[in-house]
Amino acid sequence: MADGGGQDRGPGAGTGIAGHDDDLGHDSPERDRGFPLNPSAPREYGAIAGSLSSGDGRTAADHQLALGCHSQLDMGGFSQAAKRSGREPVRMNPADAAARGIADGDVVRLHNDRGRVLAGAVLSDDCAPGVAQLSTGAWWDPSAPEVATCVHGNPNALTADVGTSRLAQGCTGQVTRVEITRFDGPLPPVRAYDPPIGS
Repeated sequence: MADGGGQDRGPGAGTGIAGHDDDLGHDSPERDRGFPLNPSAPREYGAIAGSLSSGDGRTAADHQLALGCHSQLDMGGFSQAAKRSGREPVRMNPADAAARGIADGDVVRLHNDRGRVLAGAVLSDDCAPGVAQLSTGAWWDPSAPEVATCVHGNPNALTADVGTSRLAQGCTGQVTRVEITRFDGPLPPVRAYDPPIGS
């Protein structure tokens, strides 16, 4: 396949699609033949290959809400019933939580070099070791930047805003690497639903 300069770079080279799932860091025969990951893909993709629980940090997977429709009606009773201490819940494996001194219902801080969010811990054996699951949909709340980029639990504070490849430009916002710690400081209020000042 020729790139923009007419240079033949071989099938899949530089596109991140040497194997249909290679951008996600999965093992594939194409990788063994020397085809690289898409160089612009989030660095987490390479780390996800192999065991999710290897190395430092957790793999955070964000998904659509079970109790809502993305961020629509996030302030409604149906969505609020799932919150923990007014924050978006984050599911963790009990062993991961125990290793960090986190109990069910604790407010935790998920953080990486992109940002920090507060969320409410929900412990579940349905969540694999090394994985945390934080739904999309919490309204953005940057009202206490000294505590977190978003005090309400919006995962966009943690994910990369880049496409899966130059070809696909799919969303990479559903997976990232984070560390999770119990939050023991004064809990800031959630102000995401407050009307603008002066309105």
